[in-house]
Amino acid sequence: MRQKFFRSKFILLITLALAGCYLALSRSPHASPASQARLDNLLFKQNNCVAQALFTPQDNIAQTLIDLIENEKKSIKLAVYFITHHEIAVALAKAKLVNHVDVQIITDSSHLENSSNCQAWYLQENGVDLFIFDPTGNYIETQTKTNSDNLTNHSQVAANTKLDTNPAEPIPDHPGLTNLDLTNKRSLMHNKFFIFEQNLHDQTLLVTGSFNCTYSAQKYNQENIVILDMPQLIQKYQNQFKWLKSHAKPLELYTQENLIGKIQAFGNFAR
Repeated sequence: MRQKFFRSKFILLITLALAGCYLALSRSPHASPASQARLDNLLFKQNNCVAQALFTPQDNIAQTLIDLIENEKKSIKLAVYFITHHEIAVALAKAKLVNHVDVQIITDSSHLENSSNCQAWYLQENGVDLFIFDPTGNYIETQTKTNSDNLTNHSQVAANTKLDTNPAEPIPDHPGLTNLDLTNKRSLMHNKFFIFEQNLHDQTLLVTGSFNCTYSAQKYNQENIVILDMPQLIQKYQNQFKWLKSHAKPLELYTQENLIGKIQAFGNFAR
């Protein structure tokens, strides 16, 4: 009798230990228990899939994004028109520096030129890979991954990026569409989506909607996001991110080229 009691107690202790290990492994090592609890309450599965919708200002979308960023263990791909929300930027920087998550962001040039609270420079200083959408060019990476630690000067950035000068070359992942269709400089990178590769309980998650990473979007605007774990849909967004990135310049290269252009324009004006 006593032997059975100790055996059952031992099995219970082992089960609790394994459950604790699973919970620890399923969460990013630097995510708070509170952030995991909020996500667990939010991202419960219905019909064997995650499908959640949030709306501002009544729902705290900014906090949900921060929670997801904190719980990511592998990579975050973000295409966003504006990012001026500093707490979201801090979470992305921590994901890169502390959790060693691969963070890649594509944004629009108007974000750099028209926003006084642009977080691009802060993110770049903290090792996050930023790319500026350029609809007029097709940029082919010569390396499988941009290494921010190696991009210490403009010449290195230029060496890692090549302009495809053949306008009839089909665009990757968009068969039949050519660069001639994208020469309009007024084309904006107006997407708003996150792809989290290995998040809470090792789920791959997509977040998309109208929400820009700004304080106004959270406090004042009528915005929305949906959070989904549908593999086929996520793959389409993965392909779109890859395509956008092939038409985007690294922030450092964009800054260099625009600075040179402004200096040349000033010289012509001075004459």
